[in-house]
Amino acid sequence: MHRSRFLGAVARTLVVLSPTLAVSAPKPTTLPLTRVRLYETGVGYFERAGVIPAGAVSLPVPAGHLDDALKTLVVLGGGVKIDGVAFASSVAKDMAQKLAGLPDEGDRPLGIAELARTFKGAEVTVTTTSGAFSGRLVDVLEPGQGQLESCDSSGPEKGGKASESGGCRLVQRGSLVVLTTSGELRRIISADVQSLRPSEPAARARLTAALDALSQRGAQSRRELGVVTSSGGKVTLGYVAETPVWRSTYRIVLGAEQAKLQGWALLHNDSDEDWRGVAVDLVNGRPTSFLYPLAAPRYARRELVTPPEQLSSVPQLFDTTVDNLWSGEGLELGSIGTSGGGMGEGIGFGSGHGAVGYRHSQREGASDALSVGNLASLAPAEGVEAAALFRYSLPRKLSLGAHASALVPFVDSRIEVRRVAWFALDADAATSALHVKNDTQQTLPAGTLAVFADGGFAGEALLLRSKPREAHLLSYGVDLDVELERRAGESREEPKLFSFDGERLRQHYLRRRREALKLTNRSGSARTVYVELAVVDNAKIEGAGELGHDRDTDKTYTVMEMPPHHEQSQELVLEEALQRSFSFGGLDSRQLRAFGLATTTPPTQRGVLLRAAELLLSAEKRRGATPKRQAELEQALADVARVRENARILGVVHAKQVDTMSEQVVQLEAHIIELRARVAELNAEADGFSAAARRALRRL
Repeated sequence: MHRSRFLGAVARTLVVLSPTLAVSAPKPTTLPLTRVRLYETGVGYFERAGVIPAGAVSLPVPAGHLDDALKTLVVLGGGVKIDGVAFASSVAKDMAQKLAGLPDEGDRPLGIAELARTFKGAEVTVTTTSGAFSGRLVDVLEPGQGQLESCDSSGPEKGGKASESGGCRLVQRGSLVVLTTSGELRRIISADVQSLRPSEPAARARLTAALDALSQRGAQSRRELGVVTSSGGKVTLGYVAETPVWRSTYRIVLGAEQAKLQGWALLHNDSDEDWRGVAVDLVNGRPTSFLYPLAAPRYARRELVTPPEQLSSVPQLFDTTVDNLWSGEGLELGSIGTSGGGMGEGIGFGSGHGAVGYRHSQREGASDALSVGNLASLAPAEGVEAAALFRYSLPRKLSLGAHASALVPFVDSRIEVRRVAWFALDADAATSALHVKNDTQQTLPAGTLAVFADGGFAGEALLLRSKPREAHLLSYGVDLDVELERRAGESREEPKLFSFDGERLRQHYLRRRREALKLTNRSGSARTVYVELAVVDNAKIEGAGELGHDRDTDKTYTVMEMPPHHEQSQELVLEEALQRSFSFGGLDSRQLRAFGLATTTPPTQRGVLLRAAELLLSAEKRRGATPKRQAELEQALADVARVRENARILGVVHAKQVDTMSEQVVQLEAHIIELRARVAELNAEADGFSAAARRALRRL
């Protein structure tokens, strides 16, 4: 069904009903909103406090928030005893459709006649062009069902027919059948109906509830929770409801001596209520919260148990006689059936987080058996949150209109910042960056960061969620005044340790290499330059005046202070503890022999590696001889085929030659058998030596 058509028809009906819906009881006092606490999970805690009289006090909540309010409403203080909470029952959509008596053909347009069927059997007042009629609505008939016709002289119309006099066309009309209060059964043309008003409050309430549930704005309509008290006094109530997520955005202003951080919070009041002098807390945390249906009534399904003998709900002789039943013209009894359905409710919990990271891809990985150094320890200690939830309280109470938004400051403090030029590993130019340390003693939510320096805007970056004492490297622009030249020097490796798991040989080794850095600062101002190094964490670096490590991206860098118009070089020696692995099937005797002869290999492992190399060499010799024998075998097979073909062609004409060829075939076949046996023997010996080498390596 087109909901808009239904709402339009209902609205037209409610225009007549509205005067009768006035509430005679006084509206309950609304308990003032005093505090709002907004969370990162998209929920808000609303606190109301004040002095209330005995009776009822109102808590206005959107209809869509009613379930949340019911499952979290809490009494926090005051001397008032709460006797209960009353609210208008909600109606689920499927129940609303049944209450409204909507037809199954959802696409059919709805008018007064269709909606009138909702009130079949109820007391109604029908107003027409000729007067008003009160009584019970018996039925609503479609055109053609009630044999009601009227004269239409305006022209042909679908469904019309010419009258006998030919003066007009008879048009079939729909009608309402009403049993009036005087006992008169009247038929009223549907087109003449100006209004239809149900007299029973229950019928009107049914239609109103259906309108609330089916309206597209029903979830946003205001609902009143009536808190019932037996005596007046002070009371404080709190509850949780869905709210827009509050977000943060930052500015860093770089000065000559210090930097200042400004944090702004973007928050929204999406309710229909103005916030007037409300204390606002912003919580940087994620308490678990979920949706759960509570407000709308729910019904359990019961099993339908029927008598063993099928019985009809209509008497057999209600509209027939025994004779008619005997002749087969009687009432056709319908079958008794049942239908049932289950109701399922689900609760979903979800959370998510993301991180921005980068790590240079390398052929080797850091060794887990050797230890040279831990460059990751250069990073500042990881921040720790003092509590699961961090709360920012706005210094002044906030007034914010309904459906309005505000950008309010929540952080304003000095912050430790180092302004640097950053050279990433594969970058052609430096980027302007800030090395920011969160020394505010508060967790900073993630947000955008605008940088202001030298009297103007310098660039933007994204600040990750930052705990106290955590540091972050943030790029916000390009620095073209600093140039870098890298030169790779000599490199050598020293095997230190080997292990074998049956399939892969793992080599742990030290790699010592040199790298030269040449920096040029063409600017008239000094620069602090960070240069990323291609090195694993398990390493040590010589020749650097200062080293650093960024925990977010797992990058190690060297730090160089560059005066204006200055050129500087740095010679680095990098020693890394690495490991690489080799598939056993890809190993050869030459590799194993080189590993075994290395003076840095432990003596106990040298003998194992050299013995395995000898066994692999024996296997390689057997496999090296196999192709020659295989080629001889293929040649012998080809010779047999050739001799047999020649013998077939000569046939009985040259019998002696055929006999000679037969002897050649016999000799060749014997040679083939020998070659096949030798090939199989070589393969078996190679497999045996290979298996022996595998067993030898297991002793590493």
